[in-house]
Amino acid sequence: MTMQANHREFFKALVRNPRRISALAPSSRSLAAAMIAQIPIDARRIIELGPGTGAFTQTMLESGISAEGIDLVELDRSLSAFLSARFSGVRVHCARAEDIGTLFSGPVDAVVSG
Repeated sequence: MTMQANHREFFKALVRNPRRISALAPSSRSLAAAMIAQIPIDARRIIELGPGTGAFTQTMLESGISAEGIDLVELDRSLSAFLSARFSGVRVHCARAEDIGTLFSGPVDAVVSG
């Protein structure tokens, strides 16, 4: 997946519904690396809120976190579909962050949100 494709998906979602997108641009690789560095080394289950086009998700996978240990919660349907196609094995939930109490049970090692 190219950076251009990520930016294109992000800006399509921003234009479609600007009130649902809480950023003006996709997260950079350096921001993603700084955020992911804060996840405990032994984390096995991670929830990412508002993954957008998946900058943090990609960095988590590159750092060795298992796709099966990542759950994404994205409000925008189009971005949810994009994420599902981009990241095999990662669970994508098209839902609001407020709904995570009904989506998940059991322990979670980290919650990431940009």
